[in-house]
Amino acid sequence: CLSILGIAREISFFGDRPLRTPVIENIEAEGGNSGFRVERLSGSCPFYMGCLMEGVKIAASPDWIKNKILSMGLNPQNNVVDITNMILFELGQPLHAFDADKIQSGIIRISDSAEGEKIALLDGKEHRLKEGLCLIRDGARPVALGGVMGGADSGVSNATTRVFLESACFEPGAVYMSARRTALTSPSSMRFSRGVDPLMVKKALMRAAALIRETASGRVIEFFHEGRVPGKQPITVRREYVRSLLGIALPSEDLAKALSFAGDVQSAEDGSVKILPYSWRNDLRIEEDMVEEAVRSIGYDAIPPKFPQLRRPPYGLPDSVRVREELMSTFVSAGFSEVITPDMISESRLFQNYPEVIKIKNPVSADMGVARPTLFVNLADVVRHNIFRGITDVKIFESGSVFRNNAGRYVEEEMLAGAATGSVSPLSHYNSVPADFFYVKGVLECLAGRASVSERVNAPFLENAFVFKGGEKPLFLIGEVTDKALNSFDIKKDFLTSPIIYFEFYFRNISSPAKKYSAPPTVPASLRDLSIVIKEDVRFTEVEKKILSLGVETLEKAVLIDLYRGAQVEKGKKSMSFRLFFRGRETLIHSDIDAQLDRILKALAEAFGAELRQK
Repeated sequence: CLSILGIAREISFFGDRPLRTPVIENIEAEGGNSGFRVERLSGSCPFYMGCLMEGVKIAASPDWIKNKILSMGLNPQNNVVDITNMILFELGQPLHAFDADKIQSGIIRISDSAEGEKIALLDGKEHRLKEGLCLIRDGARPVALGGVMGGADSGVSNATTRVFLESACFEPGAVYMSARRTALTSPSSMRFSRGVDPLMVKKALMRAAALIRETASGRVIEFFHEGRVPGKQPITVRREYVRSLLGIALPSEDLAKALSFAGDVQSAEDGSVKILPYSWRNDLRIEEDMVEEAVRSIGYDAIPPKFPQLRRPPYGLPDSVRVREELMSTFVSAGFSEVITPDMISESRLFQNYPEVIKIKNPVSADMGVARPTLFVNLADVVRHNIFRGITDVKIFESGSVFRNNAGRYVEEEMLAGAATGSVSPLSHYNSVPADFFYVKGVLECLAGRASVSERVNAPFLENAFVFKGGEKPLFLIGEVTDKALNSFDIKKDFLTSPIIYFEFYFRNISSPAKKYSAPPTVPASLRDLSIVIKEDVRFTEVEKKILSLGVETLEKAVLIDLYRGAQVEKGKKSMSFRLFFRGRETLIHSDIDAQLDRILKALAEAFGAELRQK
């Protein structure tokens, strides 16, 4: 509520009592050319009104005004300032009074600040401003921080005879940003940052002008207004949708009565209610907001308790959920700690370009302005937090959502990612190995099962980054965090005992084949080693794939046991040695195995120009 009028509205509705509002006189200006004008150049102020008054006599306020000021916990100042403070608490509309003679240019200009611009405010301090904050200017000179606080050099004093009253509607997000970036909180910023009633701008100004005329003998010379009052759109509330959320069915008449507290009911028919929110209800924008107002009106105790009917999946959890839970348990078993971080981050933390980032319309704070497109930012913050506290052995992971804007279509994707640095087992009497690239890669390969490496990829924040695949599907990404990323997140490289390794695990691409029983072998395996000389650019995975694709029934697996480059091999080539495991239903004889070896060697020669190594 943040105003006496707001509290009175609540009591009036829920107590079923009539509401009495202050009588506000519609004052006419005396007219004449005052020489003042208002220019609105900032989108942070959609509607601005002003009133120039002359012949004002600054004095102590009447007792009835003083008593109201004291009851609010404030100290009376003078008749003009006390009237603006009283209306702030009474109607919820902040006002500001300028000494008109201190507006030397005669121009009230509403525009945004430049980077590094300075202003002295009523808190007695000079503030250096960031770019884009809403300012009220005397021509070019800043005289107030819009919606937050007035300037130190333009306020009303005992010598004031001409007053310029300001009443405006500022964008909530803009005022919140100004207050946060200047570390200032005022009664005005509290109200503007939550949204004020735009129709109260004129009413509050008229009430202030009338009271100043009554208590300070002021004459109204001219009114000013720039912009227009923001409009509202009606909201349709469906009875069936209300029932699906609340669990109770409300007739259209009862629903309309319940919602009359939130706005003007325009129609109640065809199973829905169409309602136009009141001007002071800036928080009502979508159908769910109106459902919340309906349950406030009828009372939560009017909803009978009912345990929801649970539907158990016929075959347990979905594969993706089961795989994710198993992976998280395995990470914990491997010594990783789970972390949970916010879904929103500051866009400034994404020092690399993310064109698909989703911006939040009305963020809670500047540090939570976008939906995170990656888990890296928050994980890097956790690593830095630990390193700054002397904990250099960090192994963490997080399972959470990332958000992307895919050509205007918002996409939410589940992700499992982590980071590691330091030692694997720091508190051990054994020599601990570092949690480096190969250690983390080994952990991920154990989790993913069989994986083959693709070519090196370019990944944000990473160098020496690789994607490992299972068939054509990526299973995980792994790489070392770059020095640029370390500097951006204020991680001192000198404090690290090993590089920070970051990984992303694409658990949805892990297949869950049906479990089949395999009887233990009844005959021994026959092992043969095959050494070939092959071109340098041929990868192991290509050779392995070719061997297994021949369909040799008795071949169980092929394992690379040696890789040689040196004087005994022709330049531009390398030697690869495989151990081949053969097993049949019966014990194999040498001639059967030799025939299969010849077949394999011939296929490798045709595909890659491979030759049998002779020495």
